[in-house]
Amino acid sequence: MVTAAYVRISSDPTGQALGVERQESEIRAWAADHGKVVDLVYSDNDLSATTGVRRPGFEALLADRPTEVVVWHQDRLLRVSRDLERVLATEMVVHSVQAGTLDLATPTGRAVARTVAAWSTHETEHKAQRQRAANRQRRLMGLRSGGGQRTFGYTQNGLELIPEEAAAVAEGFAAILAGGSLSHLARTWNTAGLTTTFGNPWASTTIRSVLRNPVYAGLSVYDGEVVARGTWPAIVEEATHVAMTALLSDPARRRNVASDGRRKYLLPSLLTCGVCGASMTTGRSGKGIRTYVCWSTRHLSRAAEAIDEYVTEAVLSRLERVDLPVAGIDADAVRELQTVRDRLDDLAAAYAADRVTLTQLTTATEALRSRQGQLETKLATSHAGSVLHALTGDVRAAWEGLSLDRRRAVITATVETITVTSPGRGARTFRPETVQIVWR
Repeated sequence: MVTAAYVRISSDPTGQALGVERQESEIRAWAADHGKVVDLVYSDNDLSATTGVRRPGFEALLADRPTEVVVWHQDRLLRVSRDLERVLATEMVVHSVQAGTLDLATPTGRAVARTVAAWSTHETEHKAQRQRAANRQRRLMGLRSGGGQRTFGYTQNGLELIPEEAAAVAEGFAAILAGGSLSHLARTWNTAGLTTTFGNPWASTTIRSVLRNPVYAGLSVYDGEVVARGTWPAIVEEATHVAMTALLSDPARRRNVASDGRRKYLLPSLLTCGVCGASMTTGRSGKGIRTYVCWSTRHLSRAAEAIDEYVTEAVLSRLERVDLPVAGIDADAVRELQTVRDRLDDLAAAYAADRVTLTQLTTATEALRSRQGQLETKLATSHAGSVLHALTGDVRAAWEGLSLDRRRAVITATVETITVTSPGRGARTFRPETVQIVWR
């Protein structure tokens, strides 16, 4: 007869395996009290039975099929899942430190095992439901949910700032809104010795996740919707968060980048095909000349260098003639946006209390949502002042000192659309009228 022990704990944030060690200690004590000796120990640390993640210890136990297995509680082994019948098929005798013995070789033992598994699953689902309700209540009160991974910039409880990290977050927002790239910011943070809260180096994807997080604007979010102002200190203004979210949601930012995250050319994705309205990307002619071509059908191809020079000159000439927007946040728009959100909350409460009808709720909500969208769009474009602030004084000299990312940001902040049309068959020289610029 082979007696095995199976230990499992779903979450071990410390990584020290103390939970499974305690289970094993109690199992060995139980075995000694019952005249048994544990021959084998199978362990799954920090692995849930309900997430579908492969559990090496569990799989080894089923493969070896010992005569009997001792667990701390039956729910460590028996859960309603596709694996339950695999456990029953082993016909092991399952001893539990907390809940007695089941003989899986008998119909009664298997029936009880299925019942135990069903109730364990019920309790797991009920616990998850309670946790979601508690999290929602905390979010509505502007509190952090508690637990989980620490947010970069904040202490573990989420209520206090870590000065060095918080300063990096604020500088990161400013750099990206001024036209910087995510990859450059990642390199900057890595060079400074900063790591993610998992201890890993930064990459564009993790930087993007940080800059899209509403926590940094002091916003409490539940199920993707802002539900309250947070009780923790904000690192950036709400308008800055809205502008960043809009900027990073632009699919054009994901094109025209090399494998190391650096941009290569000036205008890909900023040009529109005059034939079909699709975005234009880069290509090469048969002679190796760099071109801009229609993204969808590639039916329009133009030499890139001449278009780059023309658009650059047009943008610089315009910036020399007009007053540049002042860098800053539209405080009035921020206040009105908060008022709109408060009114939406009041409407929901009024409907719940039967003070307004469904028709009144729907009509008022549509109007407020429309205004909310207008304000968020306004705030999303308010970072133009930050982008263009670097060009105060000698515009052309400042332009020469800008990176490619910042030059593209300047063009984006200045131009609404750039439409490229065909110069016609046989055209040998660049024709300015084929590049139509609409200014913001």
